[in-house]
Amino acid sequence: MKKIITIGTIFCCLLTTAYAQNKSNIKSIAAYFTVSIPGMQRVDENGNKINPIPFINRFLYVEVKGKAKPIFDTIYYNSSLYTYSIIVESNTNNIGINKKYGMPIIIKATKGNTIWRIDLQPLNDKQKTVQANASSIIVKGKIEKIP
Repeated sequence: MKKIITIGTIFCCLLTTAYAQNKSNIKSIAAYFTVSIPGMQRVDENGNKINPIPFINRFLYVEVKGKAKPIFDTIYYNSSLYTYSIIVESNTNNIGINKKYGMPIIIKATKGNTIWRIDLQPLNDKQKTVQANASSIIVKGKIEKIP
């Protein structure tokens, strides 16, 4: 009798452990940014040059299983909360050129997956930082009711 209870308990523990992990529809996320400096040289009322503040555009490329559109609750980029807009659904994205190697950066989805481009916008002007690189990016959301 003890043997049956022990085997049953072990089986239940293994079964619970096997289904404890969430099945994720997100296969990969890649973060990129572009830095641009606005137009002409600005000057103050005395003719002194004003150093321009670079504008940083931030993008996330999310590869998901199937064609399901991701819905995000929160996106933190360097501990700052960002809003987002989903721009593109495709299987291949030509992002730009890698300045270090001079080669184009192309992201391709594996068969049956889709890549979504997400543009990030800071919530307010105080969050606009000159630092382009990210030390941490936290994305929370769901795809087809799966977190």
